[in-house]
Amino acid sequence: NAQNQRFLLDAVSGYGEEVYRIRAEHSQQCLDVEGGPSATQNGAKVQQYTCYNNQLNQMWKLERIN
Repeated sequence: NAQNQRFLLDAVSGYGEEVYRIRAEHSQQCLDVEGGPSATQNGAKVQQYTCYNNQLNQMWKLERIN
């Protein structure tokens, strides 16, 4: 795998569920929903951005699908 295709999961505490920040290994930047926490519409863009603590648009919950 190329380093720019590897991501790290950083656990975020204090949210009662398993919530993570997803950080790109090569840039150390987090996956971030462009437009901030209010960007909840279908088709919202995801970008790499500086990681910030407690930034809701950088928090992700993993769900198992069958």
